[in-house]
Amino acid sequence: MRKSLLAVLALLAPTAAWADEPCRVVENVRIDHALDVQGLADVCEITGALSIFADDDLQQVVLPSLKKVESISVEAYQLQALQLPALVEAGQIYLQGPRLALVDLPALRSVSRTLYVKAPRLESFNLMGLGFVSELYISNVPALKFIFLDNIYDIRKLDVRGAPNLDPNVLAKLKLAAGEPETPEQQQADALLDQAALEKQIHDLQQMLVLAQHPQQPLPPTGHPVEFGSVGQYYQAYPYYFYNYWNSLAARGLTSYYGASTYWWWWYQG
Repeated sequence: MRKSLLAVLALLAPTAAWADEPCRVVENVRIDHALDVQGLADVCEITGALSIFADDDLQQVVLPSLKKVESISVEAYQLQALQLPALVEAGQIYLQGPRLALVDLPALRSVSRTLYVKAPRLESFNLMGLGFVSELYISNVPALKFIFLDNIYDIRKLDVRGAPNLDPNVLAKLKLAAGEPETPEQQQADALLDQAALEKQIHDLQQMLVLAQHPQQPLPPTGHPVEFGSVGQYYQAYPYYFYNYWNSLAARGLTSYYGASTYWWWWYQG
């Protein structure tokens, strides 16, 4: 048997300071330097605009308690990572930056107007909770291969360009949510994916029956979950992309916002 470590699996949804502690509501926030971020840890709502124009000393912005914001505008040359783990609702979001590599918005449910992204180095984009966005524009993101967004169901207007490496399954989900009809080639590709998923389920079931005779061996993930309610389910469905995403968070010290229950899953393969 060959033992290989697949990934870190976080089972709890992101935690938010605003759930248990008092928070502040402010009108407008502008971030230019690292010192500007330090006094915003307890801000849970911005009724106006959050503007980020990062200076040379500011490479990442984390606002752990922010739950609601009217507008977010990021135009920062040095900024590499933006994490808003508690953000649920936004009016509009504009993300631009030549060095922006990670955008982590796991709790975001809706964007009532526009979500615009233009970031040539963007690699990790987490929108796992997003269900509705009025207008979605994704432009000039050649490094972007995957977006976590399995809960998306409604996009009123969609424009994706300059994303040559984006996973076809992600693009298909976006187009489905936007009501765009599939081409015959896409329908054929979907049929092949469905067949592959069925074969994997059969293989996993057979493996479970075999491993059931040896309970000392942990069972591997058993397939694509129907609903995505936690980070851990993304590991089961997309182990390769999740592993890269988690490593990107860990490299910046940003995994602590995903709760206390973290497990190492081991898969014993022949």
